[in-house]
Amino acid sequence: MKTENTCSTRKTLGTIQSSVSSQPKLVGTNGTISVEKNRKRKLNIDAENAMTLLNRQGEKGDCKQNVVTASQQTQTISQEAYDLMVKEEAPPQYWKDLAEQRRQALENALKENEELHEQLELLKAENEHLQKLVDQTLPLVELFKSMQESSMTET
Repeated sequence: MKTENTCSTRKTLGTIQSSVSSQPKLVGTNGTISVEKNRKRKLNIDAENAMTLLNRQGEKGDCKQNVVTASQQTQTISQEAYDLMVKEEAPPQYWKDLAEQRRQALENALKENEELHEQLELLKAENEHLQKLVDQTLPLVELFKSMQESSMTET
């Protein structure tokens, strides 16, 4: 069971930790970041705090404690989820269509896989051919280097 006081305010870090109040700037990764006092915090609305937010909005001026049980919220949320999932039994045609879609997806993946293997084999063959060409040209490159060095030494 949760109890919340709608009028209580949060303590700032300056009141909790006095050394922070003397520093007007916070240090970030890119240097200093100025602290803005007028920044408003965005509220994240989810299933857990939706009821408390509604209660807070309804009782803006009142300082009453709101009592919301977590089990009631969980029970209603789980009941809604169950109703959405299991309202009716799925017809057999749905399962046939789903199986057909999955079969087609697997077939497409298999075709793509085969194409990739063919491309891989072609690239390997091309790589071997180019490596042979490099091996054949290495002696020629050495010959040109030696000729260039000899011509440099003669002049």
